[in-house]
Amino acid sequence: MSRCRSAASLAEQAICKFDDRRRVAGRLVRATRDDPGVVEALGKSVLSVRVRVFALGGAILGIAGSLHAFYYTYIDPTQFGPIITAYAFMAVVGGGRGSNRGVLVAALTLIFLLEGSRFLIDLVPSLGASELAAIRLFLVGVGLVGLLIFKPDGFGREPRSALANRTN
Repeated sequence: MSRCRSAASLAEQAICKFDDRRRVAGRLVRATRDDPGVVEALGKSVLSVRVRVFALGGAILGIAGSLHAFYYTYIDPTQFGPIITAYAFMAVVGGGRGSNRGVLVAALTLIFLLEGSRFLIDLVPSLGASELAAIRLFLVGVGLVGLLIFKPDGFGREPRSALANRTN
C-alpha cells in the first residue's frame, strides 16, 4: 500500500511542478511549445526542456503501467491493440489543446458512446455481433467528426494566463 501512496505522491508532485498557471517550469514548457525561438532567445535550452518533459512523461507512464500490471497481475500484448491507442487519441483530440478537463470530458463522452451503444442489441435484436461492432465504430467516428466541425477547439479551451486577460 505504501508503494501506491508513493506513486500517487510522485504523480501529484509532477503535476504540480508543471502546473503551467502557477509555476515557472509550467510556463517554460508552455513557452517552449508555443514559440521555441523566444525561449532560446531568453537563454533557455529548448532541447533540455523537451528532454526533461519527455522523461517526466515516461516516468509517469511507467508508474501507470506498473500499477496496471499490479492490478491485473498479468499483462498480455493483446490487451493493448491499435484501437485502444485510437480511442486515447480521439479523447485527446476531442478534449482540446491544453485542456485537462476537456480531455476528461472527451474521454467520458467516448466511453459513453462506446458502452451506451452496446445496448443497441436490445433495441434491434436482429443485429449480429459484427454489425453491432461496425455501428459502434461508426457512431464514434460520426461523433468525433461532428465535434471537430461544431467545436473545433474541443470540449475545453486552453486556460488563458493572467497576462493575456489584462487590458492595457
